[in-house]
Amino acid sequence: MIKQIDHIKKDKGFRVWDLVVYAVIAVIIVAIFCAVFFTRDTSSLEGVEIYLRNELVFDISFEDSSYNVYSDAVSVEEETSSSITLRIASGSAYNVVEIDLSGPSVSVTEANCRSRDCVYTSAITDNNGIIYCSPHSLKIIPADYTANDNGNITIG
Repeated sequence: MIKQIDHIKKDKGFRVWDLVVYAVIAVIIVAIFCAVFFTRDTSSLEGVEIYLRNELVFDISFEDSSYNVYSDAVSVEEETSSSITLRIASGSAYNVVEIDLSGPSVSVTEANCRSRDCVYTSAITDNNGIIYCSPHSLKIIPADYTANDNGNITIG
């Protein structure tokens, strides 16, 4: 028993291979961090598209502030020179979307679902973000994004 204690006292805290493994893990973490945060598409927001149950219901171009409403589910609640407020309703479910034309930015300001995750999601201010309301199947994406056949969103 005393030999084991003496052996442990003489043993170093880290061996060379331990340090090599820790260094490799640190390099991988830094590489992932750089890949996620430095390759983001931060170009200015040119427009957004709003989908309800994977069907395009509204789009807007910020270059000339022109928009198209493709469904009766979308109603323009308020329109000023600097903003547009939309109400997107399907049955008793609804979301209120605020579009800031001067920013430009898009955010969901109100929803009647239980989690209200879309309301707490950051506003879309560049080509890097989306807003998704799962209970209402509402997606708001930059116009430069496209949805592929299996519903995943990819850069277009």
